[in-house]
Amino acid sequence: MNNKFVKILSISLLSLGAFSGAVLSTFKGLSTKEVEVSAYTNGDGATYYNDIGDKTGTALLSALQDLNSDKLQSRVGYSSMPSKFTQTDPGTSSGQVTSFYSGRSAVYSGNMNREHVWPASRTVGGRNNDPLEDDIHMTRPTLTSENSSRGNSFFTVSGSGGWDPATFNNESYRGDSARIIFYCIVADSRLTLVDKATDSTSNHTMGKLSDLLRWNLQYSVANREMTRNEQAEKLQGNRNPFIDHPEYACKIWGNTNATTKSICGMSKTVTLDKTTYTAHVGDYFTIKATSSDSTAITWSATGSAVSIGEDQTASGTPANVKAVAVGSSTITATSASGATATCTVTVKEVATYISLTTTGQKTNYLVGEEFSYDGVCKANYSDGTSKEVTPIVTAHGNTSAPGNFEVDLSYTENGITKVTSYTVTVNKAPAVLQSITTSGQSEIFSIGDEFKYDGTCIAHYDDGSEKDVTDMVDVRTPLNVTKKAGTYKVSLEYMEKGNLVKTSYQITVEPGMDPKPADKKKVTLPTWVIVTMCVGGGGLVIGIAIAIIVIVNKKKA
Repeated sequence: MNNKFVKILSISLLSLGAFSGAVLSTFKGLSTKEVEVSAYTNGDGATYYNDIGDKTGTALLSALQDLNSDKLQSRVGYSSMPSKFTQTDPGTSSGQVTSFYSGRSAVYSGNMNREHVWPASRTVGGRNNDPLEDDIHMTRPTLTSENSSRGNSFFTVSGSGGWDPATFNNESYRGDSARIIFYCIVADSRLTLVDKATDSTSNHTMGKLSDLLRWNLQYSVANREMTRNEQAEKLQGNRNPFIDHPEYACKIWGNTNATTKSICGMSKTVTLDKTTYTAHVGDYFTIKATSSDSTAITWSATGSAVSIGEDQTASGTPANVKAVAVGSSTITATSASGATATCTVTVKEVATYISLTTTGQKTNYLVGEEFSYDGVCKANYSDGTSKEVTPIVTAHGNTSAPGNFEVDLSYTENGITKVTSYTVTVNKAPAVLQSITTSGQSEIFSIGDEFKYDGTCIAHYDDGSEKDVTDMVDVRTPLNVTKKAGTYKVSLEYMEKGNLVKTSYQITVEPGMDPKPADKKKVTLPTWVIVTMCVGGGGLVIGIAIAIIVIVNKKKA
């Protein structure tokens, strides 16, 4: 093992750090929970799949196998996995991991196993003698009961003969399981996928391929998979390509049989822009067909209700259809590859045009907003049918000022003109907060005063309006603003509908008016007085000393 991987393997997975685009706090390892993670945090996102290109089939599989071989630097090792599982549950106490298949949390101990997503009995080397055994991309921590339920069964939909990863009511693990099985084929070219629910272990196969392909498409890559893929690369140097590119699975195995082709959208198909249509005698309309393989389309029709004029030169060219007689016809589009699609046309007698209606139009505008008719206008006929038409729009007003105005729609057919109308309401645009101002506040304080904002704060808007927001303004002052004399800035902030505005004013803190107490004078007795007092003993001497002190103090005063 090179020094790079000695260093990597020495890093405990009990601390993740931060990923690009998301900070993973209080993490104790990688989780199977939904955690926002940006892909390719190991710095090789722009180059990892450079040599893959647009290959498909066996060429793509071979290229991925070569890439995996080049990138793989070391395997974690089966015995090392309990301490290096990249599925520690961050929502629980230390030591708990998330069980594969169910998503339940548990302490990794005797009640959990290292689940072989590709069963060891179906590998070439078997348990303890196969490279997949030591590959952290394949192995998962699983509760013993869940592991026992699966055994070495193939993955299939419940009731189809194998075992369903959704057995424990967490369907999303179908997608995880499929992408792990696909990875195993890349990691060991001796393994094979088959489209059946079971097979002999001696064939070293897994399935069911069609179910795995369907799950890969049905269950999108979860953040838990991306997270684990990042850390697995840090440990081993390689990635699971089907987590980064789920589309690779269909590119490799989609052409296996009719079922896989259908699942992966590889079957030849023709689609029509209409599958049923009602017309009146004399009407003209078109039907557009598109073939999945872009081959030419041939048109045909049953009955005599319609006639078709078509251009068969390219896929997507429409059939030009005329409603000829009352009745019904089935129009069939056939691609050069043999795929077909049909449209049933019902032709009725010409009905009388009786009214015009409009729905879905915008009826409320702001002053200055551009007016346009965006509704659906239909002409209605005496036989109960209707068709969408393009009317002439006449607006009797505009959006330059608040108020209402009428919009008329008119449409003429066979000399008959019908009009319908609707009302447009023009509203004044909501006022936008521009600024705030303050007035009347106290600006002089003395040391020790309690600071309080006692002014009036007014909010001003772009339409010239204003309102008192004194009770809603946020007042910010320096800490202990009146503890010391000086000049200080008081800031006011107010937010409304996402707009934050500010203003400020200045306050002065003065020392105060109380006079300073007079200094007390300190008198020092002459040495001879002190000595006399100590040794003379007489009251006369003490009296003389006191008199001297009084005289001295008066002189100093």
